[in-house]
Amino acid sequence: MNAFTDSGAGPSSFGERLRRLRTNGQIRVRDVAGQCGVSPSFIYQLEQGKVEPSHSTLKSLARALGTSAAVLLGEEIPESWMVVRHAGRRRLVTGEVGVTIQVLPFLGQRSKRMQVLAFDLEPGAVHREVMFQHEREDLMYLTAGEVELDLGHRRLRLRSGDVAHLVLDRPRELSNPGPVGAQGIWIVSPPQADAEGMMVEI
Repeated sequence: MNAFTDSGAGPSSFGERLRRLRTNGQIRVRDVAGQCGVSPSFIYQLEQGKVEPSHSTLKSLARALGTSAAVLLGEEIPESWMVVRHAGRRRLVTGEVGVTIQVLPFLGQRSKRMQVLAFDLEPGAVHREVMFQHEREDLMYLTAGEVELDLGHRRLRLRSGDVAHLVLDRPRELSNPGPVGAQGIWIVSPPQADAEGMMVEI
């Protein structure tokens, strides 16, 4: 095992880390190749783990991707894989008045164990289009206001600072019965298989 094949934090190989950093940065293969003085096919071979870069090519790759050799080698995890800045949230298309749901797209591994969302409900707003239908656990932490969870056979009222952990029950509806806006964090584990394909606003 070496730095180019050893599994560590993040994607399990150098090639996978390279591909993920490139796609996260929306950088084309030919642009990376041009900046590194190699062919696009060589970049593809690197991403597929068929070849290894020289030291000079490794440094050029890091510059082209705006990162460091340590990140490419898996010795350091990029901040963007650990932190989602407020501006980096992606708003889901719900079609519901007064309902804002945002995906917190932590980058890095595709095989994540949880999906994190932030929600904001205006007074009187109701979220009925619950997008998750798979077997899972839900954790909701209310940071402001109050919400009511309709579980079908019972309803739960959460107020600011409250946390709900749902294992056997599935929320059918999330509403804000209060006079002020409600905000919170919604964590789903495991994520829905097609979570990355959820409709988001551009």
